[in-house]
Amino acid sequence: MKNVKRILLSMILVVVIQLCFPCDTISATELSASGRITGLQNGDAANVILYNNYQSYSAATDEKGDYSFRGIELGDYFVKIDMAGYSVPKPVQVKVESAGVVVPDMEVTKAAESDYFYQWKADDTYFGYEETANVVSPWKVEFLDEDVYPSDATDSIRLYQKYKVILSDEEEKWAGDYTSRFYELYQNIPQQGEKKPSKWILTDKHINNDITITYGEEANTVTLSKDVFQNAIPRKAKVNGTLGTFFSNRLYDALVRYVTHDGEDIDAVDYILVQNFGCSIKVPDYEELTAGVTDETAAAFEMFKPEELVAILNMFEEMPSGFHKISGLKYLIRRTDGTKNPIYPDAAAVSWVHHDPGYMEFVDVAFKGDQVSDTFRLMLHEKSHFYIVHRKSR
Repeated sequence: MKNVKRILLSMILVVVIQLCFPCDTISATELSASGRITGLQNGDAANVILYNNYQSYSAATDEKGDYSFRGIELGDYFVKIDMAGYSVPKPVQVKVESAGVVVPDMEVTKAAESDYFYQWKADDTYFGYEETANVVSPWKVEFLDEDVYPSDATDSIRLYQKYKVILSDEEEKWAGDYTSRFYELYQNIPQQGEKKPSKWILTDKHINNDITITYGEEANTVTLSKDVFQNAIPRKAKVNGTLGTFFSNRLYDALVRYVTHDGEDIDAVDYILVQNFGCSIKVPDYEELTAGVTDETAAAFEMFKPEELVAILNMFEEMPSGFHKISGLKYLIRRTDGTKNPIYPDAAAVSWVHHDPGYMEFVDVAFKGDQVSDTFRLMLHEKSHFYIVHRKSR
């Protein structure tokens, strides 16, 4: 009997060791892929992108045209060349499943200085790829009396022309897929007033909240972590048997923080809420708003805290598009810290859907704790009250 127990104990120990210390697992830091770009002239360097629908990595070629990617994850990828002034080949498919993956050589052809062409081509990913020969010399702009050489990707040029946003390549290069996602989100964040020039530096360092901002009198300087682009592209996913769309909202969060001064610019926050979500945090008269409901004065309420406002914008944006603007919902209000709703003292939030104008009120506990998903469900739940009532009334 003792021998049987020893055998069973040994078997359990072996299983535990195998689970905790698998011997054949390759960590992401050990995975790598490398290759060579041929046809480069006059010391030109190419930016090479390893990417799929979920993530991307970038690397610059050396004087021989060689490049390498390190610290990458297992998966199926494309490799494309992102540079102006050359005709580039179509992306190459690569499977990363071991260390030292070799990418087949890719050849580029220098365009004549008189040539002009631009074309975008589709592949099996969200982005596709582009090639252009319209840039004979590096694009240069002046920023705070200094010359800056921005990314020459198409959406980078659009950002500068429409919003005075300069995507600077001075640290990490802005690849075309990064500029595309940046432009797509930034143009959907409404802003009012004259737009101040801003220079955006991409870094591979980890940053608190993914962004650091230096606001100046004439222009702003921003450092953005590449972490925001992990899973930034919406994709289909099934959770508990339900098909939905999965994506990371870190890039949107960072852009909202820039536009709203980390939630401290109440006018900027309110403008986004009104334009994109049809409601406001600016209540002209609390007595009039709560008349016939709780009949209170402005003394019972306070403005949302900056981090709460950033959270609200993110959560509203993450909701299905049909839930962005809900009929009947006109105001969001917050009670002063430590106070409760006199009618529903245990509620973290209450929706007054039958009142005109309709509003949602929150107490401080709605934004406390580490469970962001709980707050998101609360927001969705309260919005659902308006959706159900006003849908029936139509």
